[in-house]
Amino acid sequence: MVFVLLSIIVTFLYGTFAGWLIHWSIHQRWAGRFYRSHMTHHVKLYPQSDLLSDTYRNPGKDNTTFIFTPLLVVSFLLLEGVLRHFGASIALLCILTVEGLIVGILHDYMHTLFHLRKTFLNRYQWFLRLRELHFIHHKHMQRNLGIFWFGWDHVMGSYEKRP
Repeated sequence: MVFVLLSIIVTFLYGTFAGWLIHWSIHQRWAGRFYRSHMTHHVKLYPQSDLLSDTYRNPGKDNTTFIFTPLLVVSFLLLEGVLRHFGASIALLCILTVEGLIVGILHDYMHTLFHLRKTFLNRYQWFLRLRELHFIHHKHMQRNLGIFWFGWDHVMGSYEKRP
């Protein structure tokens, strides 16, 4: 049971770090096409002056979900390979795969809700706080690269509090 709990915690930390690292990477000019695609979200669809919309603005061909997903899948396969090497069961790997999918879907879902003017989560202070931290990212793009968990931003020195 301890191994399962530890594996779930490691998977969460690993998944959120992989997401942070990918997000950081596509904010670097050397990322080329991926950088330009992501800048569509920041500069054209949700610039600092217009961060909320009634429906989520579709980035079309510049949708960076198609960049994140394959990279996250590969990173989770690597993690599961390491865990399997150390004796993790297939059942545990299935649990961790589901957890990885949940973390990925939660990132995407929360990010969408942050940009919607009307959402059922607007009544919760924790959501408004996370949205505020995300909007800081839109103003200072090298800051607050986490989506719903900013632990890696604290560790990497990219966390920024309220203005």
